[in-house]
Amino acid sequence: MFLRGEIEQAHAMHAGVVERLMLWEQAWQTWQLDWLLGSGDIMAGKEGLWLVDYQAYQSLLLNIVASTGLIGGIGFMALMVLPWLSLA
Repeated sequence: MFLRGEIEQAHAMHAGVVERLMLWEQAWQTWQLDWLLGSGDIMAGKEGLWLVDYQAYQSLLLNIVASTGLIGGIGFMALMVLPWLSLA
């Protein structure tokens, strides 16, 4: 329903799923504006009518990639993978 544009009906049926999809959609739009270096904003996108109280529940990975871009995303992944490789 969300993908077909029936956002109000989808929100009435599964509010949490629709809110998460809206957050990812806003982060994707923010990332597309400046994909290499990022937007510099800590919170991706602007909250809509349904996302006013949702700021504390945004995804950490989503915000890192949207705010720091491709370079920051690769750096973050390196920081996550290198300790695991040293343990292995």
